[in-house]
Amino acid sequence: MKDTQLKYALAAWKELSFTGAAEKLNISQSAISQQISLLEREIGFAIFDRVGNGIKPSYKGGLFLIQADQALSGINNLSNIAQQLNGEFNNFVSLGFSSNVTDILLQAIINKIKKAFPGSGLNIITGTTRRIHRMVFQGRLDIGFTFDVDKDLVPPNLEFKQVTNTELYLALYPTHRLAKYKPPIELLELQKEPLIVNEPDIGLGVLIEKFLKKAGIVPRVVATSDNIHSSIMLVRNGLGITLIPSIHDEAETLFKGVILKQTKSKFELPIITVHREGSKSKIDQSNSARLYQLF
Repeated sequence: MKDTQLKYALAAWKELSFTGAAEKLNISQSAISQQISLLEREIGFAIFDRVGNGIKPSYKGGLFLIQADQALSGINNLSNIAQQLNGEFNNFVSLGFSSNVTDILLQAIINKIKKAFPGSGLNIITGTTRRIHRMVFQGRLDIGFTFDVDKDLVPPNLEFKQVTNTELYLALYPTHRLAKYKPPIELLELQKEPLIVNEPDIGLGVLIEKFLKKAGIVPRVVATSDNIHSSIMLVRNGLGITLIPSIHDEAETLFKGVILKQTKSKFELPIITVHREGSKSKIDQSNSARLYQLF
């Protein structure tokens, strides 16, 4: 199994098309098709089902692609660590993003920090909300970014500050009955719908639960996940619908194969920074204070 094959498969997944993936990677469609076929032969199952002129992940393929995405992210992180060990940078700024805010904030935060710390490298960690809070508490991250949380559910001595907020959208598969409705969608329409929930016990999931409860809706949860990508894959496969935060245009390929609708009751999701004052930060104290003041 080659990392190139995984990159091709992930590109096809994001574009839901071999042709689109080939254009994105600037290679021939036949090269992508051949490498994905070799990969499917090696792992023993089809990654994609062919649907009309496009493709969609098979059940096994969708689960495989999620793990492949994480594996390639790990390889990229190893490259950053190697640069650090070779002394290419003066120091590293370690940032943590919960999986549900990565597509919303990552690029903007990186641009801001590169400008403020030009001689520093970046160490980026993504994970569940609990993992990000734990790593900040342990001093393994300089700062974390997550959705707002109940402070009783996180480690002690952490400091939080709201930095922005984002709206909530409804994600549907194309043949769902609500896909033809003109937005905004009445929340009561979701009363008996099968719902996919992100991180149901902390962060985004708890915020959504409060939102639905306020509207008098008891959700029928059919699946849970710890990241938006997995939830979107489950929606694409027709398992149910989900409520997700608004994501910037550069991440629009994530939503290929799903329909996004605004809801009639607007709800804003607060995004926070989390850090631990006086922790053994990877950057010195003066830079540490400057980092927190950026947000």
